[in-house]
Amino acid sequence: MRLKAAYGTGFKAPSLFDLFGQDNFGYRGNPNLRPERSAGWEAGLAIDIPGAGRKDMATLDVTYFDNRITDLINTVFNPSFTASTTQNV
Repeated sequence: MRLKAAYGTGFKAPSLFDLFGQDNFGYRGNPNLRPERSAGWEAGLAIDIPGAGRKDMATLDVTYFDNRITDLINTVFNPSFTASTTQNV
């Protein structure tokens, strides 16, 4: 039987197109975007199920995880489909 645990963080800066881009379909960049940040963790348990001889027949592995994202960069479309932009949600 094995216990396992992990924790991690992440960061994604907005691209130059997210900030200042324009295209022929009405997209406009948003210079006020903040970077995305994330934090996540997981904890789990793995159990080896014995088989015939010395080899394990199978492993039962259960993991619980949770992720939190702050300031997610998302593209927002205008309902009339005439313009879109990015924003933090």
